[in-house]
Amino acid sequence: MRLPSFALRWAFTLCLAPVLLACQSTAPTQPAASGGAVSSQDYASLPAGVTPKNFHLPTDKGCGGDIARFRAVIDNDLASGHTTDKVNQAIHGELNKIASTCPSQDASASQAVRALKSKYGYPSHD
Repeated sequence: MRLPSFALRWAFTLCLAPVLLACQSTAPTQPAASGGAVSSQDYASLPAGVTPKNFHLPTDKGCGGDIARFRAVIDNDLASGHTTDKVNQAIHGELNKIASTCPSQDASASQAVRALKSKYGYPSHD
C-alpha cells in the first residue's frame, strides 16, 4: 500500500521534529574571549561542545592579534571538548615559535599563523 504524498510528508515531519528541536540551543553565537575572561567554571555548567557567552576573540592587530586569536580558539576548543590536550600543546608550541619572530617579522609571522591553522584544519582566511 502506498501512502499519499501529504501523509508521507506529515509522517516525515513528525519523525524529524524531535531531532530538530533537540538541535535548538541557547549556545552563544559570539566567539570566545581571551585574557582569562572565561574560566573553567564557565564551561563546567555547559554541555560539551558549547562555548560560554562571555567568550570573545581578541581584537589586537598584526601578528600578535593573529596569535592571540588562534590561542583563544584552540583553548576554547580544548575547554569545550573539541580537541585534546596533546593537540592543544602542539599548537601552542608552534605558536610560541611564531611569536618569537613577531612583531619584527609581522607579515611572515601572520602568514605562519595562517599556515599553522591550515595544518590543523582550522580556517586560515582573514
